Amino acid sequence: MKREEESSIFDYARKKAKPAPKPKSTPPASEAKEEEPTDMKQMFDKMRTMHRELKESLEKTFEKTGINPKHFEDSLKLAKSTPLWTEGQKEKQLLEQKVAEAIGTTVPRAKTEKERKETHMSKERKGKTLGSRKKWIPVK
Repeated sequence: MKREEESSIFDYARKKAKPAPKPKSTPPASEAKEEEPTDMKQMFDKMRTMHRELKESLEKTFEKTGINPKHFEDSLKLAKSTPLWTEGQKEKQLLEQKVAEAIGTTVPRAKTEKERKETHMSKERKGKTLGSRKKWIPVK
């Protein structure tokens, strides 16, 4: 009895029946894949076949020349400083631009080492000045 006399403003909401949560209607993974356009599927299939062909041709080349793939990879890392490498990078950028134009998107420009260092230095936290530590109001 004493409990009924001392009621809270939240009693009504607590006693009120909560509605059952609605089940979310998410399509199964198999249905989600069916929504993908056939053009995209064909493009991905073509890319996969091209990648497989490239791997196979590299393996054949390594077998014919007798070069170890690991040794070849190391020599490529050292070749980045040569003029031939810079020409290849320019050609790569042109190819990326052509592909982007064909697709209708833009190519994000890669940051140089100098730009990366500048952004890193600008993100460093500056220390508080004497005025800000003592909560002075600027006069400017």
